[in-house]
Amino acid sequence: MKFFWKTALVASIGLSSMALGQSGDKVGAKLGMGPGGVTLGAEYSVQDTAYESFAGYLTIHQKDEDEGAPGLLAFGMALKLHQEFGPYEIYMAPGFGIIQYDGADDELLIGPRLAIGAMAKIDRYLSVGFENQKLYSFLGEFQGGIDDSFLFTTTYSM
Repeated sequence: MKFFWKTALVASIGLSSMALGQSGDKVGAKLGMGPGGVTLGAEYSVQDTAYESFAGYLTIHQKDEDEGAPGLLAFGMALKLHQEFGPYEIYMAPGFGIIQYDGADDELLIGPRLAIGAMAKIDRYLSVGFENQKLYSFLGEFQGGIDDSFLFTTTYSM
């Protein structure tokens, strides 16, 4: 539980500093439930072209020792490819990052991430939607799929 609160503090400080972005940038918050409990996430993306953005992400997965579910802290970067259809947007964001695995043994893992989602615009600045995030590990003790989670997502455009 201590791990969860420390990472939540780091995430909130990071989100506060990212909110000072420029026009066209987006700040996103994610919320979901995983095997260990609550999953929180944040994302900051910078628009490059009409169809692609560069993003940084942070995801925190709560640990549950009773269920044997590990705690995860994942952060990295992604290339977000998106297409808008009126008020709707679909996207795919392949990326690469680092995962702090907090299970029976603590382990630092490195590997890819894939996020696929759909958003609906509420107004000019706010969008809501769902995302499926998959985390993998190539380097470290645990290899292969580490997490597959569905998250409720909100995005604020600056």
